[in-house]
Amino acid sequence: MWILAVLWFTRDLLSSYAPDETGVIIHLVPEKNHWDTLLRDFGHIPLISHRPFFLRDILPFTKGDLAIFLLKDGSTAVIIRTSESNIPVHKLEIYGISIQQLDRNIFLLSEHPLPFSPKKTLHLETKALFPGSLGSILFFEDQKIFRSSLYSVAKGYTFYLPREKEVSSPSLPVLPQKTIAAITFSPFSMDELFFILTKLNRLIEPIHADMLSSLKETLEKQGGIIAFTQTDMKNPHFILQFKTEKSNLLETILKIASAFQKPIIRPLLLPDGTSAQEIIIDPANTVVEQTNIEGNQSMRVQTAVGSLIGTNRESDSYLSTNEELLHFWLGSDKKDGQKTCAKNPVAIFFPPQASFFLLEEKHSIESNILLNLTKNFQQIGIFKTITGKKFLFCY
Repeated sequence: MWILAVLWFTRDLLSSYAPDETGVIIHLVPEKNHWDTLLRDFGHIPLISHRPFFLRDILPFTKGDLAIFLLKDGSTAVIIRTSESNIPVHKLEIYGISIQQLDRNIFLLSEHPLPFSPKKTLHLETKALFPGSLGSILFFEDQKIFRSSLYSVAKGYTFYLPREKEVSSPSLPVLPQKTIAAITFSPFSMDELFFILTKLNRLIEPIHADMLSSLKETLEKQGGIIAFTQTDMKNPHFILQFKTEKSNLLETILKIASAFQKPIIRPLLLPDGTSAQEIIIDPANTVVEQTNIEGNQSMRVQTAVGSLIGTNRESDSYLSTNEELLHFWLGSDKKDGQKTCAKNPVAIFFPPQASFFLLEEKHSIESNILLNLTKNFQQIGIFKTITGKKFLFCY
């Protein structure tokens, strides 16, 4: 009876007011001593899209819990529990923040008014039964809702991810030092993978984003692994590992990559007497150099931004912009590998290594939210566990 009473009085009412097209809800109900930690680690991140409005700005007039909504279009909003008299209306108007009163003492703050359809569904929290919980994270997908408790742990923060219906990806191998990021992907996660690669296409030179279609058919069937490393302070390097049934696919990819990066320029004289240039992309003209890496017959081509190396071993193919990285990947000595904050990673990101490249204009991504979110952490990753996959922010 006591447990039922606790669950009732700690239930999550705010999530019932999620705006339409909400993808994720972060519902925060931390203990008083946890607010300082949250402010330290996430207090510099704007809560509302395109508005300089932070956690420290909202806490003084919030009574109890609050919820952050991540909408499917990439925008964010926040809902709070407070009295109307406590809201600094003038201050919010200066920030250009919309205020929508959704119910008694329930207010939605956003960049502009948002449509919503109150579901009036009571979501029970397990916070009171499990010490260390900061609240929960809700994922909306295909008319279903997955809820995971968000915990503050010694290593940082953790929560579990929705279970996958399909066979999950294998764990990553030992990674080289100065890894920026690595991900192992299954055939069922290809849409997400190609979205990531398209956004970070400058990190995978000389494989142009338009060329990813050359690999897509193979990767959709087999999956694979991709990793980015910081081997020097000028350019990051990458390695892509995948399985293929086509013996000549790797050579074809190498030739196409070289042809795209080093096209033939032929002068032309137009009928009106003006001069022009014809750009010819012909993979057949690519010179492929034969080499040996870790006992494997390998191929190298030159591009405008450096060399691209490929090799096959058993049923796997490997493609990389750095020979040293390929040696590590294929070699047996992994004692100097990059340490991870938990076992069995399937995707991992190292902010200290990544920040240099992501801050540069040519390696920038559309938003600096990633940098803001990760600046206080050494590693962020997804790790396999007995019960599923957990997400970790590690100090």
